[in-house]
Amino acid sequence: IVPRAIAMTSIVRSAFADLFLHGTGGAVYDRVAELWTQNWTGWPLAKLAPIGIATADVLLPIAKEFPLDSSVGSSEAWLAHHARHDPGTIGDKSALDIKERFLEQISDAPRGSREKRSLYKAMHAALEGYRTAHIEEIASLDEEARLSSTRRTSAELAHSRTWSFVHHPPESIDGLRMRIASMLNDREQSKNVVRS
Repeated sequence: IVPRAIAMTSIVRSAFADLFLHGTGGAVYDRVAELWTQNWTGWPLAKLAPIGIATADVLLPIAKEFPLDSSVGSSEAWLAHHARHDPGTIGDKSALDIKERFLEQISDAPRGSREKRSLYKAMHAALEGYRTAHIEEIASLDEEARLSSTRRTSAELAHSRTWSFVHHPPESIDGLRMRIASMLNDREQSKNVVRS
């Protein structure tokens, strides 16, 4: 079996490159590529062109419209789920008291007994009644969790570093080119300062 990306990298590094530049992901898999190439061909690593790592982030312009917040989505999902089982979440003190009394009785009932199972079923029937009584509030929390999850997914897509260059406007690519040139210029100037 010939892993295609690894085989292609090995061919290019052995025959066509003096220096092979990877992004950060490629630099990780290239360690595997080197081992595979050695085992497959028997070549020493010295036969392969050395690697360098270069990486830069360019986000799509829509990233500004979708702020990336790792907390978005998780708290709303937790709240929507929790509201189904904890009447106190939406402020139904009466239903919460009933549930807590059931929990005490279940805890006191003999382990594995019919009484314990019966109390457990009765508690869930009471919770089902609570859910029916508050169907609109719970549905509203579910909808907020769904919308929040959609916002989070949209933000993650907008902030993805993996979009092809063809999706970026020319000014973004030009801006990246200028940033790279500036960084290389700064690096060259710092080398000159060290030499002198």
